[in-house]
This record gives sequence, C-alpha cells and structure tokens, in this order.
Amino acid sequence: MLTRAGRVDDLRRLLSSTQHRPGEALWSLVTDWCMEVEAAAAVGDVDLAREGLEALAPYADRISVAGAAACFGPVSGYLALAAATVGDRAAAAQYATAARDTATRWGWVAYVSWLDDALARFA
Repeated sequence: MLTRAGRVDDLRRLLSSTQHRPGEALWSLVTDWCMEVEAAAAVGDVDLAREGLEALAPYADRISVAGAAACFGPVSGYLALAAATVGDRAAAAQYATAARDTATRWGWVAYVSWLDDALARFA
C-alpha cells in the first residue's frame, strides 16, 4: 500500500530492513505475493520480483482476494509487473493482456487503469 500512496522511499527502507516472505501455508499466500511483487516493481527489486514470478505462476488464471472483503484483481497483472521488473518484456505483455482481458470481462475498469499506470511507471 505504500506504493499506491506514493511513499516509495518509505517502502524501500522497509524492504531493506525486513526479510519477510509469504509462507506456504497461509490462506493469504497469493495476495501476499501480489503485494510483494507490486513493492518489488516500485523499487526495482529484481530478486524479489523473480521470487514472486515463481510463487505466483501457478495462480496466473486466478483472482487475488483477501478473504471476502477485498479483491485485488487478476494475478496475471501482478505477474506482468514481476516479469517487467526482471526484464522479460514478452512475458510481461502476455500476462498484462490476460489480466486486461479478465478485468474487462468482469467490468473492473479501475483495475485496468491501475495496471496500465503501474506498468508505465515501473516497467
């Protein structure tokens, strides 16, 4: 959320002072990794983005949710950010297209706008 609030310097300090990585057994694993990938893209952390690619790849066709209260959109959009961060432009484009298609089908205009902005800023 620091990324979305424009507090990238605070995010960079936080990431450098913690070694948190989402655990395998957590119910929030997918959403946690989506947030980690967004943070990695914001600060250009290639290693964290690469970890996120590996962790999220099996969930590419799913939607990231936090319980029943929050929906963060297609996981493929976060994979697009991760792929762009590690320099794989072809994979980023493929994931972004899948995310846009899913979001458009569901009527998630705000998500498409967020994804396009994030890719423009961080890729």
